[in-house]
Amino acid sequence: MAEPLVSIIVPTYNRAALLAEALASVRTQTFGDWECIVVDDGSTDGTPALLAALDEPRLRVIRLGHSGNPARVRNAGLAHARGRYLAFLDDDDLWMPGKLAAQIPLLANGGLRWSFTGFVKVDATGTQTWQTTPDWVRGGGILEPLLEVCVAIALPTVMAERALVDEVGRFDEAARTREDYSMWLDLAERAEVVTTPQHLTIVRDHPGRILRPEAYRFSVALYRKWLGRVSDPALRRICRRRIADTYYTEARRRARSGKWVAALPTMLQAMPWDLPYVATRLLRALTRRALGGRA
Repeated sequence: MAEPLVSIIVPTYNRAALLAEALASVRTQTFGDWECIVVDDGSTDGTPALLAALDEPRLRVIRLGHSGNPARVRNAGLAHARGRYLAFLDDDDLWMPGKLAAQIPLLANGGLRWSFTGFVKVDATGTQTWQTTPDWVRGGGILEPLLEVCVAIALPTVMAERALVDEVGRFDEAARTREDYSMWLDLAERAEVVTTPQHLTIVRDHPGRILRPEAYRFSVALYRKWLGRVSDPALRRICRRRIADTYYTEARRRARSGKWVAALPTMLQAMPWDLPYVATRLLRALTRRALGGRA
């Protein structure tokens, strides 16, 4: 069998109904030279039966024992990918029919090695809650704005050369969350990106979406890693500010939920990284509270 041009990696766990819709959005792509590798992380619902019933020769299924580690599951799919390009789709998200057809020429004709698109967010009812604007989908060298979180990259929007992903070392399995953001930073350090602002992906928020309370710790570890990795003073300042902001945001979250004992030391952890930034944010929050706004 000839190698497909695009390998699509879809990790899944116990989301049979959502997975069926995600795979339908793959099968309706106007570009057809793809393989879809579904990596089942030990599902115990109807997922195995759903996958067995699909009459799709381009579909390949890998079954794992449950780990709950998104990076490990994605890497298992990458290990079996045969295409020149990789595309990523979560089991609860959707592609518009022209998604692959729009990105292939960007890479094939532009000489660049990875790409992402605009996207929209919808809630559990399908109502749109947010969408990217062109300023969030900038191309070129994006390491600095990506560190500053001035670029919005949703995992299902990305397409990259398989060789490029291999070069940067695949997804970090030590990270239980934000492993996709870590990957995008690695890609941005190595290669410029080409984008399209078209909203070609739908990211769905729903009650079953995993929100890990320890995410801030992984964010701090990630920015500390990059602080030790870059020498440019501007990038180092950004990393320090992002560490401060991550601690500050977590402290505010804890305070709003009444966990003041935990909030105070977390706020103190923020200060050494960028004291002027933290002090400015605190002053603004206190001013809003004094004026009757929400702290």
